[in-house]
Amino acid sequence: MKVNDIIHGFRVDRVRHLDEIKGDLYEMIHVKTGARTIWLNREDENKTFYIGFKTTPVDDTGVFHILEHSVLNGSKKYPVREPFVDLLKGSLQTFLNAMTYPDKTVYPISSRNNKDFVNLMRVYLDAVFYPNVLKNPNVFYQEGWHYELNEEDGEPIYKGVVFNEMKGAFSSPDGVKGRELMHALFPDSCYGNESGGDPDHITDLTYEQFCDAHRRFYSPSNSYIFLDGDMDIEEVLGIIDEEYLSNFDDSGERITIAKQEAVKADTVIREYEISEEMSPEGKAQISYGYVFGDFDEYEKIAAFSLISSVLCGNNESPLKKVILNNGLGEDISFDVQDGLYQPFAVIDVINTDLEKEEEISKKIREELERQVREGLDKEELEANLNQREFKARERDFGGMPKGLVFGLSALDSWLYGGDPVDSICFGDLFDSLREKIHTSYYEDLIRDYILNSEHKAKLLLKPSNTLGEQKRENERKKLQAIAEKWSQDDRKDLVELNRNLQAWQASEDTPEQKATLPALHLEDLKKEPTEYPLRTSEYEGHTVLLHDQDSNAISYVNLYAEVNDLRMRDYTVLVLMLSLLGKLKTQNYDVLTLNRKMKSVLGDFNTGLSPFLTYHERKQRNLVSVYWSDLCRNDEEALDLIEEILYRTDFSDAQAIRDILKQNLFTLEQSFLNAGHALAVQRASSYDSPVAAVSEYAGGYEAYRYLKDLDENWEEKKEGFLKELVSLYERVFLKERYTLSVTGEHKDEIIRRVFANAPSGAVGEDTVKEALGHRREGIVVPSNVSYAAKSFGLGDEIKNIGVMYVLSNILTYDYLWNNVRVKNGAYGCGMRSGYGRRVSFYSYRDPDPGKSLEIFRDTVDYLKEFTEKQNSIENYIVGTTGDFDPYMSLKVSLRSSDAECLGGLTSEDKKAILDQILNADLSALKDAIPLFEKVNEADNICVIGNKGAITKASDCFDEIFDLNQKR
Repeated sequence: MKVNDIIHGFRVDRVRHLDEIKGDLYEMIHVKTGARTIWLNREDENKTFYIGFKTTPVDDTGVFHILEHSVLNGSKKYPVREPFVDLLKGSLQTFLNAMTYPDKTVYPISSRNNKDFVNLMRVYLDAVFYPNVLKNPNVFYQEGWHYELNEEDGEPIYKGVVFNEMKGAFSSPDGVKGRELMHALFPDSCYGNESGGDPDHITDLTYEQFCDAHRRFYSPSNSYIFLDGDMDIEEVLGIIDEEYLSNFDDSGERITIAKQEAVKADTVIREYEISEEMSPEGKAQISYGYVFGDFDEYEKIAAFSLISSVLCGNNESPLKKVILNNGLGEDISFDVQDGLYQPFAVIDVINTDLEKEEEISKKIREELERQVREGLDKEELEANLNQREFKARERDFGGMPKGLVFGLSALDSWLYGGDPVDSICFGDLFDSLREKIHTSYYEDLIRDYILNSEHKAKLLLKPSNTLGEQKRENERKKLQAIAEKWSQDDRKDLVELNRNLQAWQASEDTPEQKATLPALHLEDLKKEPTEYPLRTSEYEGHTVLLHDQDSNAISYVNLYAEVNDLRMRDYTVLVLMLSLLGKLKTQNYDVLTLNRKMKSVLGDFNTGLSPFLTYHERKQRNLVSVYWSDLCRNDEEALDLIEEILYRTDFSDAQAIRDILKQNLFTLEQSFLNAGHALAVQRASSYDSPVAAVSEYAGGYEAYRYLKDLDENWEEKKEGFLKELVSLYERVFLKERYTLSVTGEHKDEIIRRVFANAPSGAVGEDTVKEALGHRREGIVVPSNVSYAAKSFGLGDEIKNIGVMYVLSNILTYDYLWNNVRVKNGAYGCGMRSGYGRRVSFYSYRDPDPGKSLEIFRDTVDYLKEFTEKQNSIENYIVGTTGDFDPYMSLKVSLRSSDAECLGGLTSEDKKAILDQILNADLSALKDAIPLFEKVNEADNICVIGNKGAITKASDCFDEIFDLNQKR
């Protein structure tokens, strides 16, 4: 392919080799429609495609968010009810989703299988251009909103997946802050409107307005098509053109984003909900926003990111220290919001009182003026720049396909008419930023765009014990007022609408409809799980795990310490101790110097606790992990730092420790609002599992109660707590406990240093760990939504682990999706089972957790019917193999290999489980039904959610209590 070639209607406009990412970038335009297209030709078997649209909201109805959900509910060529779900359960996708941003909507897919990649691409193209929702309003009612009224004399409620999702999003203070600050900064731009939808306004959207939005915005002329990886590009472009784009003409319209003129917004005051049991004192939040430029000022954006780290990177950073030391808040952050036409900076003060705002504003200004006058710490700038450059060059994105990250990054410039390469590659960015360290460049940015800002806003967020109930009452009154205007015929029509909706939701696709959806078959699948090279060795009696993958001159090290001899409550203090490492002074460094050295030398530094059962012996192991990475040339310095942190941390600064613990408490508290499903599953599992009980004491409700009590009684308890910290610190980091995992060029030297310099000591006998015992709990939190969980460990009663993986797929994407999500309106749901030989159900952002618990219980009846009626489970097996052998980046694969080795799971074991998956049949599924009867008999349930929903389901619980209630 060369410039001016026309291939299947696409003209090649520019070709460039990108040495940074070892690929060639082809920029094309579809001549007939104007569709912009990029192909990033790299040696990557994991191929990526997306089609995106510039979507600029004009109100808060969330029309583009509802469109994102709705177009994936069947299309012209694929008239099944939910092809998105069918693909999730029956493809080898390594990524399959859709995302709504403030100014764009993107539909990405990835797969390592060529046939699967083309299948997924075809389904997504058909979905965005020919969705069934334009002819079937039931999709809109389900995904967006509708009045639920099942009896003519009944009381209506609002229902809809997006409606409920956004209720959950607006339950957290972060959600409220983000929405209100954007509105204040961009009152005349699309960014001033909530693209996800405000629950108070989602119900203003009509079906007709929804369809109009699709017609205007979902045209090829407004599209951005991205391709990445090793593919037959002519075949792919031929499909895109001949099957889709050639059917359209250039609409002539080009959606634009209006630039917001500078505004100095009035102070905005809003409320957020806290629990009835929590005092509002010290729970306010204050945000200051500053628009500082345009999307293509890449150096300025990166510079502000560096400034944020220097000023607020840790508790000893100058701006954060001013707020903490003056008692003006428990935390302060400085963040940069980019990926927008006009990026902006946000300074957030967490957990304060609004009466302190004037003093807070004054102190922030004084400190920033001092930094401008005296200059930012040059060594801090250099250290933060080193760490950011390390991460940029490492290009390890965890579970996200690399091509997808490149593609989404490209939109940060491409969407606004810029060069996509500028957002994918960094070029001489770091060299330029480094040259400017010894100039006034960074200080000038603070002065010009923060201190002398012409475009800014301030938000005061007040805590309220009554807001949640007020909102629910307002919604009831709003519905009541609307219902009073309905005639009897209106009510009949609504009852009929709901009957039709429910009938459609309960309907099954016909065999003819199912046959339209492209599918993989067993012969298309790999029969062997992916192998990641791992050798085990011994060094002076210690187990060493050696990874031989090419790590691009980076060392990845994981030091494990076995801590089976601790008491249950010790694990709470242990995890708190781990959270302090690298954040306190040490024997040789103050906090600032330590952090500076860490950023200069280390790429990552993380600590954690992992309790698990070994695969064969079913023995509990509890491992502390200390993980770090560095450039191989810096191994010696890195090891010096790790030894300083692990063996010479000073725990004497009680105030510094308390500041960090307060921040930990706030983070855990927010987890109950934003990730309640994970915490609910963990707690429900802890009722019968000693392993989960350790996790619960380490980072669940038990840890929260301990931390809350410690905070409220600090003066009384600090001395004893500090002694516990030191005792655990000295007991845990002993060479007798260690197992080491190493990747990199200097394995032998790292191994020698780790064991040569580690202290020795006695390790106690393993203690008996006990589960919490059977419970059925409802935990009330200040949220508009809930999270339901049910869990039970079946141990050796599970004989066929592969079948349990297949059942996880079937139940998650058929039974639970249709009943918990589609009919009950929850945003997410699932059932998980696997190596751990446990069955866990959960719902996410759920309006009716009591109904979800009932659905969980009825799984037995569903499976009996399913195994009688179903003819084939091939598609479920296909999807299960993809889930069982997922795409992993290098870092993820290293951790996964470690976990399998330490748990005693061999390659032969994985192959046996994959064989079980591939050979699963209806008879094997039927044999597993009694296991779910045992889950019902155990009846271990935990719901985290709002008071009304939990009270409504009170018969399900033995105990209901508030998260902040003293017990």
